[in-house]
Amino acid sequence: MNLLDIRTNEEYIIEKIEINEKLKNRLLILGIVKGTKVKVLNKKINNDVIIKIRGTRLGISKKIAESIDVKEEDRLNKHAKDKYCFNRKP
Repeated sequence: MNLLDIRTNEEYIIEKIEINEKLKNRLLILGIVKGTKVKVLNKKINNDVIIKIRGTRLGISKKIAESIDVKEEDRLNKHAKDKYCFNRKP
């Protein structure tokens, strides 16, 4: 699934970016790379998308949003990590 297919305000992981090299390098500079968490904040009428990535809000076009494939974050591991890493007593 790509960024246009996902639910808003939920975190996903970037799995693959299939776009020309010039735009791929531009996205790399912005921190949009495989393995990064991304959240869609808003979808516009013309299918442009506002995303939050690494604490920054970005607006991307429909063409770019379609080229970024994502997968759901593994919620079980996320909760286990939170439980065991943050609730430990020294």
